[in-house]
Amino acid sequence: MPARRVTIEDVRQILVEVAGAPDPGDAAGGVDAELNELGYDSIAVLAAVAKVERDYGVKVDEGELLDATTLADLVELINAA
Repeated sequence: MPARRVTIEDVRQILVEVAGAPDPGDAAGGVDAELNELGYDSIAVLAAVAKVERDYGVKVDEGELLDATTLADLVELINAA
């Protein structure tokens, strides 16, 4: 588990930083909107997870990453690592 829990805002900022896409907080559906609908493809999600792993010292299970389709799912998966 990360030394400190990753928040929705942490992941939002990382996604914007690595993918350069609009802030997902502004999208309809918010944290439950599909990541691909927010403009984040699998490469952007992998880049964000890689940054989280470096910054927070966790290892996210890439097999489970396929099931994380929303921002909320992604945060939950990271915090379970």
